[in-house]
Amino acid sequence: MNVEFSDLFTDNFMQENTAFANLNEFFSAVHVTDEESFLALPDDKLEFLVTSSTNFSSWSKMQEAAATEYLSNKLDF
Repeated sequence: MNVEFSDLFTDNFMQENTAFANLNEFFSAVHVTDEESFLALPDDKLEFLVTSSTNFSSWSKMQEAAATEYLSNKLDF
């Protein structure tokens, strides 16, 4: 199953767990504007952004939390 980042990282998720209002603001902080710039982003820059401005210790943990929330909402838990 493929899920868009925008469906995983909702505005509500971002506001509750990060220093950003939405996913666009989060990615703008590291100059990500599209898939190509995301794929070119060095891992250490993304990890630093996550650890310095979110409630998570890594990008992986942030993705896991977003996926858990997404599935919970989809399954009506």
